[in-house]
Amino acid sequence: MGEDFVAVKARTSVRIRIVPEPVAHPHWRAMPSQPPSESAYTATLLRIAVPLLLVAAALRFWSLGSVPPGLFRDEVEKGWTALELWQTGRQGYVATDGTFVVSRLLPVFTDAVGVKTSAVYQYMTAPVVGLFGLSPFTTRFVAALAGTLTALMAMLLALQLARGEPKAALFAAAAMAFCAVSPTHVLFSRWAQQGVTVPLFLTAGLALAMSLPAMGERHRRAAAALAGLLLALACYAYAPARLVVPLVVGGLLLELRLWRREPAAAWRFAWPGAAIFAVAACALVVFTLTGGSERLGRISVFAGDRGVAGGALHFVANYAKHFDPRFLFLFGDANPRHAMPLAGIVAWAETPFFLAGLATLANLRRRGSVLLLVWLLAAPVAAALTNDGVPHALRSILLFPVVHLIAARGVVLLAERTSPRVAATCAGACCLATLALCVVAMKTKVARDAASWQYGVLEAMDAMWRANPQGPNALGAEVPYAHYYVLFFERPSAAAWHEEGPAVLRTAILAPGGTMPEGALVARPNYDLFGRAGELDVRGLSGDETAPPVMTIRPAR
Repeated sequence: MGEDFVAVKARTSVRIRIVPEPVAHPHWRAMPSQPPSESAYTATLLRIAVPLLLVAAALRFWSLGSVPPGLFRDEVEKGWTALELWQTGRQGYVATDGTFVVSRLLPVFTDAVGVKTSAVYQYMTAPVVGLFGLSPFTTRFVAALAGTLTALMAMLLALQLARGEPKAALFAAAAMAFCAVSPTHVLFSRWAQQGVTVPLFLTAGLALAMSLPAMGERHRRAAAALAGLLLALACYAYAPARLVVPLVVGGLLLELRLWRREPAAAWRFAWPGAAIFAVAACALVVFTLTGGSERLGRISVFAGDRGVAGGALHFVANYAKHFDPRFLFLFGDANPRHAMPLAGIVAWAETPFFLAGLATLANLRRRGSVLLLVWLLAAPVAAALTNDGVPHALRSILLFPVVHLIAARGVVLLAERTSPRVAATCAGACCLATLALCVVAMKTKVARDAASWQYGVLEAMDAMWRANPQGPNALGAEVPYAHYYVLFFERPSAAAWHEEGPAVLRTAILAPGGTMPEGALVARPNYDLFGRAGELDVRGLSGDETAPPVMTIRPAR
């Protein structure tokens, strides 16, 4: 009859109680008695990560070949050297004494006009330019890819730092979102230089190292070896990182062992990674400090007649400049290749979250606080040891993504004080505002900073050879890295370049006062305007300096 009759005996009498059968309301939903499954948690993270990864990629790959305008001298060197390594496995270069040198097979370091640098960017770029041709886009491709993946690695590291915490997903999503739209990091991801690979290698290595205790014994040794290799690559990729990365790894050891948060048995399998990193880091530090980086000796705070005490005081002053609010929050680096307009290292809209997250680091017993604090304090150490361009955003590039991880801590703090919905809404609004500013800044940089990227050199050579296809034509030696620009433009066979040297080039490098045959054209910087607008004049060698140029190359506006 739709009813259950339950007889209840009380003493000698029998009482009958009618209990109606419960009927579920059609709009009632039972709350789960257990937390969401691991598969549901993973699906949630994927729904967050994929759109953010697409945003990060769009900001870094959009108009990559033309924004920034032109191609800076370091970029043409890396693009051409990558093509050489792809074709022959060797580098050919003109030494500082004027002799032509061909390197050994698969060199560990390359020569860039007398400066020894790591070859990591060139090796990573070699298959790209080898398969798809040498161009500004292919030369910058690895930088954009590294910047995009750094945002993803920031999310994975955040998940390890907040493992077991109820708001781990919010923390990870905020860290990735802040890194994805970071204006200065976006800029560093849009031009070819090895420094942008360091945050990727370091963040990936730290995330993998922190995940070791949660892994099964079967995979732990291999993962430890890979983590050690990634951290060693972070040391190798960029000279300033050779001092900073070991300090950050020291912070990781403090994080994992000082408070004994992880079982000691789990770390018995970490010795392969520790050995790889220790050997590589020690070798690279010794190489750097014993003359392997000649430029470091020239720009060190201890160079000249300062002495140890004077150099130490200069270091302290330089270090403090990297935490100056004008650098950290407002304007960033004075070098236009290292800063976006309307942003510091931390975006304006992100700053309140960063300051709130910074306050949470005072609780050293909270998981991740020790590592983030050591990382933040260590990031500017190498930059502070130099005496030019300080504060220097590129030499302190390991401020990324730690500043975004700290800002994500601020989002979690807001969620604890209000609600996750409020915190996520505020963080999302700040990221949208930063995204808009980033897009506007990139568009305005085309007209504003053309000279900073040596705009016009490749364009002038193209115009010159179109106007005078039979030659002879020349590029003024006043252009920095002039022969690399000619190599990038002409793209001769690497084997022919190694065999014949500069004689293989059609475009001559003309020193001031040099002579060329009648009818030749030469592209030279217009020094009255080059510093502002990136203009180059293409002139005939008539001997009359007052004669108007054949053409003037100007940046598009």
